Amino acid sequence: MKFLIATLFQLLLMASANGQICLGIGNDGKCTGLSLDGLAEGERETNGIQLCAVSDGSSCNGLSIGFFPSGRLNGVTVGIFVGGLGYVGPLDNQTGVLNGLAIGATSSAGTLNGVSVATLNTVTKQRGIAIGVVNQANDLHGLQIGMINYAANNPAWLRYLPLFNIHL
Repeated sequence: MKFLIATLFQLLLMASANGQICLGIGNDGKCTGLSLDGLAEGERETNGIQLCAVSDGSSCNGLSIGFFPSGRLNGVTVGIFVGGLGYVGPLDNQTGVLNGLAIGATSSAGTLNGVSVATLNTVTKQRGIAIGVVNQANDLHGLQIGMINYAANNPAWLRYLPLFNIHL
């Protein structure tokens, strides 16, 4: 009986060498279930729910909640700095991928496919909707709603617009 309980506990709670705690089934940096991370760095994949302080370079398919969730995020992402601190640099330096819904104080990504709601949205390639106070996109194919909206691929006189900007 003790062996069975110990085996079930190992299946349900796996701590890998990189510090990830997986409540579910996990191995080789992959977790199906609930992933609890302080620092999720490098090639990791979570299928389910990821709770992390910082996720850099990891991917999450499902729900990601954290202070700095970044990497390849598919599903719903909620954080303070979604995409990390990428908004500090030029738009061409954005690398993360957001597919789905992103909600945060700031949101920055190399590619946005879906909806982003943040005070500051900075995206290299936007396919979808950005709602914020300031929205920036190098390659906009969608809608920006906010106080200041910038789309580099619009004609010069339509690049900076108040309230909304659109490029299809």
